[in-house]
Amino acid sequence: MMFHHTVLTPHLTRIEVPGDVYVYLVHGAERALLIDTGLGRGSLKAYAETLCDLPYTVILTHGHVDHAGGAGEFSEVRLHPADRDIALIQTKKDVRAGYLGSDEDLIDPPADDVFRTLMPGMVFDLGEERARIFALAGHTPGSVAVLLEDERIMITGDALNSAAYLQLDHSLPLSEYRENLIAFREETEGLFDTLLYSHPHNKGGKEIVDQMIGLCEEIVTGITVGTRRPDVIGPNTYEAYPSGPDQMRLDGISANLMYNPDNL
Repeated sequence: MMFHHTVLTPHLTRIEVPGDVYVYLVHGAERALLIDTGLGRGSLKAYAETLCDLPYTVILTHGHVDHAGGAGEFSEVRLHPADRDIALIQTKKDVRAGYLGSDEDLIDPPADDVFRTLMPGMVFDLGEERARIFALAGHTPGSVAVLLEDERIMITGDALNSAAYLQLDHSLPLSEYRENLIAFREETEGLFDTLLYSHPHNKGGKEIVDQMIGLCEEIVTGITVGTRRPDVIGPNTYEAYPSGPDQMRLDGISANLMYNPDNL
């Protein structure tokens, strides 16, 4: 099977798609919400519709290849405008084929007019479940997080996780990411109990918010100087703390990141 799913709650299903990526299907009483589209290998649309027969909206946490790659299957996909140009490049077939190592079963890329606006503060009322969008820029300039208000679950995509990538060409400076994390913490205080991520290797609880803010401070002030990782994407990539084969920090702390010391 190309796709697999796990029912996490009566309102939330996690779908594992090719490329070790998770997308999420939120079921309300009246509508559904598909969060991210994977890499676009095989028909996520057809699979999702076997799990839910409600009308649904598709949104993207950000514009990267492994999250926006399947956007071409849908007539309308919501994305923060700051990531639109990134998505138009990263949904191209050759980019996706390079990521996956093959062009087998790749769907066509989206048309330019598929992407519609997604902004912080927007609320999707699904009936018995509401999803609220929060800004969490850093990994990309348009990265967002999605709060399932009734479930008290926050889905952060790649914007905040145990192996955050802040070393990419379009990533924000680390100090700006820190300020965005602080604003996110203030805006979401007391609203969620659980964080969910977009890749199987990402793990950790809500404590990762405070940990990541502290980690950014350590790097920006020079308390922590990481180790260069030329094997990781980016021309000048450093890892804040050593990690194991599972990409988790060896010291047991959840928050870790890749960064470029020229972009602090």
